[in-house]
Amino acid sequence: MVCTDRVVDLVAEGFDAALRFGVPSDTSLVARRVGVLPRYLVAAPAYLARRGAPRAPADLADHDALVFHGARPGEPPGARWVLHRGPRRAEVHVTPRAIANSRDALHHLALAGLGVATLPALRCERDLDEGRLARVLEEWSPIDAALHVVYPGTRHLSPKVKVFLDLVRERMAPLLRDRRGAGKAGR
Repeated sequence: MVCTDRVVDLVAEGFDAALRFGVPSDTSLVARRVGVLPRYLVAAPAYLARRGAPRAPADLADHDALVFHGARPGEPPGARWVLHRGPRRAEVHVTPRAIANSRDALHHLALAGLGVATLPALRCERDLDEGRLARVLEEWSPIDAALHVVYPGTRHLSPKVKVFLDLVRERMAPLLRDRRGAGKAGR
């Protein structure tokens, strides 16, 4: 098992399968959707005490943003966050204080009080429950990320990839919304 936020070339690097967030762009891969992972805007309480809590999405432009860069070739770092509140949508151009290609790094930077980050729920819920992080603009959310298991389309679903897919579905179900985006995923 290799843990990286870098998009790997499954065939060239000899991987059997990978987990990918978002819409897979490589048409040579088979993508099995597992569910949808909620994401939150979060910051450390110390940061919010120092800088004040944003009251509207536009206020994020005046805050330090901790930005994820997916490291796909030719992909510019994201200095634009898209948020939704029911059917409403807001697009905010943010000022990155830090850009990282690791969600772990962004998580640690947020915990250190360096700014506002968008993080997957599974990465930050314990910190939210224990008060190390706080939700920012709770009524607004970054667009949820669809989670897929991908594997090369030139191969049949091998027994080990099938077991991996089943394991991901089973273990991730409590954290994911189902395919329709409502509630939690089930088996």
